[in-house]
Amino acid sequence: MVIPNILILLSGLVLLWSLISIYMSSNGRAYYVLIFGGLFLLLNVIVPLIVNLNGYAYSVRWGQDLKIKDDNVYMVYCLYVLGLSIAYGGVSLALKKGLGFGWVETKDLSWLKTLHFLSGISVVAGFFIFVYGTGMSLFELFGATRFAWFANETVVEGILNTGLYFVSLVAVYAYLDVRLGFPNKWLSVLVYTVVVLMVLVSGGRKWIIFFMSGVLAGYFQKKGRVEIKIKHLMSVLLVIVFISIWQYGRNIDSTLGEGFSEQLYEKSLSDGEAFYRGDASYFYRASLEAIDLNYNQGVLYPGAILLRIVLMPVPRGWSFGVKPEGIPATFAKDIGAVNEARDGNMPPGIIGAFALSFGSILGSVLFAIMVPTLLICLEVRAGGRVGLLSVPLSAYFISAATLLLRGSSGGLYFMAFGVVFVFIVYWASFLLGSFRYRSKRWL
Repeated sequence: MVIPNILILLSGLVLLWSLISIYMSSNGRAYYVLIFGGLFLLLNVIVPLIVNLNGYAYSVRWGQDLKIKDDNVYMVYCLYVLGLSIAYGGVSLALKKGLGFGWVETKDLSWLKTLHFLSGISVVAGFFIFVYGTGMSLFELFGATRFAWFANETVVEGILNTGLYFVSLVAVYAYLDVRLGFPNKWLSVLVYTVVVLMVLVSGGRKWIIFFMSGVLAGYFQKKGRVEIKIKHLMSVLLVIVFISIWQYGRNIDSTLGEGFSEQLYEKSLSDGEAFYRGDASYFYRASLEAIDLNYNQGVLYPGAILLRIVLMPVPRGWSFGVKPEGIPATFAKDIGAVNEARDGNMPPGIIGAFALSFGSILGSVLFAIMVPTLLICLEVRAGGRVGLLSVPLSAYFISAATLLLRGSSGGLYFMAFGVVFVFIVYWASFLLGSFRYRSKRWL
């Protein structure tokens, strides 16, 4: 474990230097490149180094007290970290040679007020759509375990999922709330209360990530640059701590004699359980598990991550077998993480997804090429603009990037929904405004 730790540390230092260089060269305006690189540095470099201080990492397999002890698996993981770090170094050098990212402001922001109001109403409506889709009452959901609605014969998954997509618009709402200076405070109170209720009744922590994604994006773009202050770091740290602990809190049995706080401490905080086996280290441990599957057992999902993204708008049943099953579902089945309430949802980490899609070694090369290229394309196309694409892309980006680093393309689906929603609102506002203008002329 000594050599892998040294390689991860050196790669992390290269990545940190590259991020500082990119920040200075772009004057903090390379939003997508900086945010993704920062998240990768935290979740795939710093966290693994801390985990490795405790020896080999724990497996993510359910109910098995196993550790991944093949040093070759850790060396392959290092290739991915080193490759991306070198690629980021190339981006920093390109910036010094004259490649710049624009930060263009749009003067007409009037249509954004309509978008702000409608996205807030949609979040509230989405919550009630979700509750209706579960086939359970709100009071039943408060006392139920996570995914208990799938055991309910009255659940309607189509309606339930529709509600989830509408609730995800909290990213757009929070972004515009900050961007426009909180124009409707009563609606904001209602929307953010609904988000808290959604976390409590669904057990899902991603709603907090969607909220923070919108808030941070709105703040950075209002300032005109990415600013890293102590209060930002503390906010992110608190969110990480909450997400890690709530992994256990959402599954606490209220019928037991122990109180909530006692059970929470026992399940999550004692012996560092929340860190070494929890969500903070899951990105790393799942990637190791996936590399082990491919490297030692020959498991391969040919081109799965690329096909899932390219064919995202196409329903799997209409793809003539070309679009593969979701990687988290397939990976869950391969490691035995399936039960009656949940038919597999264990993302393999972004590094693990590339290893399973292209093979451990080839995947490391493609990872170092594809990820920076996509980020630069985003930066050039939508960096800093307040427009049809940049609003949903910026608002959802932190949440989508976090879910991608976890190995799930689900964040991209939510982002795509946000793009469609923004387009509909914009064109409806434009057509309605045009109709009103013509009506006045006729009168």
